[in-house]
Amino acid sequence: MSFDACAHRDRWLDQVPEYGDEHEVGIDFNDAPATALVTLANGVIHVDGLLHGGLYLDADDLSDSAQQRIAELARAALLREAAE
Repeated sequence: MSFDACAHRDRWLDQVPEYGDEHEVGIDFNDAPATALVTLANGVIHVDGLLHGGLYLDADDLSDSAQQRIAELARAALLREAAE
């Protein structure tokens, strides 16, 4: 494997969420309480899924914009928790 390929592989592995900390974070999603299931790895929040209205939605079932909004809400909630 070339040096460039190894460097690319290492950058990719740094983004793999399985090596991070998993969290269940309470958020208000579309003005309704929900629980975001997220993994925090290398300072990046990866959305794993959402519990909303008694339903579980996997990250694959969520649009990119919904995942981005959930990640923003989860980051804010985690920062509030850390400040307490």
